[in-house]
Amino acid sequence: MGINAKALARVSLDELENAIDIGSSEADCYLSGIYDVPLSEVPVAVKKHVASCVVYHLMSVNGFSPAGSDQIIVDNYDRAIRFFKDVQKQQQSLSTPETKPDKQDSVFVVSSSRPRRW
Repeated sequence: MGINAKALARVSLDELENAIDIGSSEADCYLSGIYDVPLSEVPVAVKKHVASCVVYHLMSVNGFSPAGSDQIIVDNYDRAIRFFKDVQKQQQSLSTPETKPDKQDSVFVVSSSRPRRW
């Protein structure tokens, strides 16, 4: 998925896990306003875009040439962030039933212990 195996040769397991945590957290920040996170069923589109974030963060730590052939990593990261922002703005849907209830559907009850004279 968008990263050459040779590029991962110098990546430790800790670095990989850290990049996965960062990419997942990044997605959660955008999705949490609309969906309960973590998602119990993760759509393929979300997996793809989180993977793009992970690759970007891995390569930014371990070195890549954004002006050269690695520009696709930056482009994929930018597309992922645009996707998550579109989901956040509800311009894009994840096709998952885990949406949070609309704030307009909330019921508010106000009570008072004694009657007011106004």
